[in-house]
Amino acid sequence: MPGSIEKAFNTKVYVWYGNTEQCGHITECKCGKLHVQNKHSYIRILDKDDEDTKPGETGRIVATNLLNRTFPLINYNTNDFVKVAKDQTCPCGQDGLVIDYIDGRIENYIILPNGRLIGRLDHIFKRDYPVKNAQIVQNNLNEIIIVIEKKDQYSLNHEKEILREARARLGNSIDIIIDYNTRIKKEINGKFRFIVQNLKGIA
Repeated sequence: MPGSIEKAFNTKVYVWYGNTEQCGHITECKCGKLHVQNKHSYIRILDKDDEDTKPGETGRIVATNLLNRTFPLINYNTNDFVKVAKDQTCPCGQDGLVIDYIDGRIENYIILPNGRLIGRLDHIFKRDYPVKNAQIVQNNLNEIIIVIEKKDQYSLNHEKEILREARARLGNSIDIIIDYNTRIKKEINGKFRFIVQNLKGIA
C-alpha cells in the first residue's frame, strides 16, 4: 500500500541511509532492494567481535570516508545496525552489498550478558494488551526493567503473558523486572522511547 507522501505527490518514495560524517551510503533501487554504495565510502558490516557479518546476520556499519580529503575518517564506527541480506543478487544489476533493512542504533538494542544484541522487542506487545504505554530500560548488563502504564482491565494474566513473550526473545540469562510505578517520560520531540539502554562502551 502506498504511503501518505506517495499518494500526495503521486510518486515513489525510496529509502536512503546516510550520516553527517559521510561514512556510509545505502540506497534503495527500483527493484526495492537496499544497496551499499561503495564509491561513496567503504563500508564493512561487523559483529561484536569485529568480524565481517555473514549474509542473513545483523551487524554495525563501520565505514571509511573516501570523499573528505582534509580529515578522512578510517574505520569509523557509526553504531548504526543493518541486516545483511541472505540473497545478494538483484535484477537491477548494481554492485555492492545488499542489505535487508536498516535496523537503528545501538541504543535501540538490549545487550545480553554474552554480548548478544536483541532488537525489535516491540513484538512483546503486539497482542492487544490493556497497556497504555510501555518501555524497556537497561541500566546494567544482567537486568532489564519493563515499565508498564496499565489500563483498568490489566490483570496478572497479562503480566504473565508479557513475561513469557519477553523470555522467548531474551532467554534466561538476564533478569526481567516489571515496574508499574514509574511514569514514562516523553523525549524533547514529544515521543516515547521504547528502549532506554544506558550501557556505555560495551557493544
